[in-house]
Amino acid sequence: MAGEGLQFFATNRAMETLSKAVELDAKPGAGDKAKADRYRLQSGGYYFVDADEYMSYYLAQVDGSVMPETAIVQDSNGDVFDKFLARPEIGRVVVCVHGFNVDFHHAITWFRILTDTMRHRGFGNSMALRTDDASFAGAKAGSLTAFIGFSWPSNGSALAYNRDQADAVSSGQAFVNLLMRLRIHGKRIVLLCHSMGNYLACNALAGLVNRVFLPVAMTAEYIKERFKDLPEAEAQALEATIRNEISRAKDAKRQPPYLIDEYVMIAPDVERRHVTKSRDEQSNRAYIGPFYSGLEHIVGNVVNVYSRFDGALSISTIEKKPKDWALKVGDALAAMAPWGALDDLKRDPDNKWEMRLGSSAHPITAPANFASLNATEIAGRPIDHSDHIDSAPVAEAIASALGLVKN
Repeated sequence: MAGEGLQFFATNRAMETLSKAVELDAKPGAGDKAKADRYRLQSGGYYFVDADEYMSYYLAQVDGSVMPETAIVQDSNGDVFDKFLARPEIGRVVVCVHGFNVDFHHAITWFRILTDTMRHRGFGNSMALRTDDASFAGAKAGSLTAFIGFSWPSNGSALAYNRDQADAVSSGQAFVNLLMRLRIHGKRIVLLCHSMGNYLACNALAGLVNRVFLPVAMTAEYIKERFKDLPEAEAQALEATIRNEISRAKDAKRQPPYLIDEYVMIAPDVERRHVTKSRDEQSNRAYIGPFYSGLEHIVGNVVNVYSRFDGALSISTIEKKPKDWALKVGDALAAMAPWGALDDLKRDPDNKWEMRLGSSAHPITAPANFASLNATEIAGRPIDHSDHIDSAPVAEAIASALGLVKN
């Protein structure tokens, strides 16, 4: 039934047990085929999950520790791209990324509430969430915005903040591969990230602009496999086009089109200073935050949806207090030692922590493509960390920031 939430999530959860989901039978040659299937599913560091099938398993078993075989999309090119994302009616794809301490079933539910609210506010005719979505009927080419999710292995524990941050960073390569695969299909890309999902996305963009990542979707092997019918010259031209998307990130002129057209940050668990470019008076040099360049050169527009009543972002600073105290002791010892003998104990700038971006408007030294929305002002009431989906005016503002059009 159309209108029941996102149908497809890409994920790098349970990658270590993914091979168990591919059956080995006794038929001759079955072992070779199963090996090829496992390689295909794991290629790129992520695979697709059908949310309907996953929730059917979860609600029957109430077990979020298992990725059921029935939920794994065996043919993502056919089932996800050809039947859905690659359809001519789809002009843009919104990739939704959840945050810290979120189980897979919670991510599916949270984004369903948000997209349901957007539909109720009149944006339904421009949204496509599923292969059988009613919005396809009579839609013009490029007029629809498709939604999919990306679920990374957050641990579903309030005590696992540091571990979740590490998992968010390590998920960057798989996330980039997904984005480039969408780009190869000629779709404009929009990011919609909540909480620590923004930490994942910002690290991924930084990895792109710093050439840390080489997306597998850019390789000639991938393109030849996906576009088997293309003449070799056209395949090479397509590969060159994709490579130029990344090369443009180094162009200070910020010439469009960008890899990411719009990026909406909901309650971003990202420090304000990490998206700034500021003058350091002591060293007479510029401090450039680790996420500044990626956001400036790879993204067309960034919207920060914030609230100063966000209690979760205030609590998340607690995990840094013990480090801060230890470093202050180190500062004091270094100051007392003669001839700078203990200067190594002093803090570097990246150990001087700042308020989270989701608690306030973006800094004036953020990239010029930044804008901010005060969720509390829009809602007319205090908005906490996950309240955005329950406020119709806030959901409407997010839909507008995503570039959706009202009926």
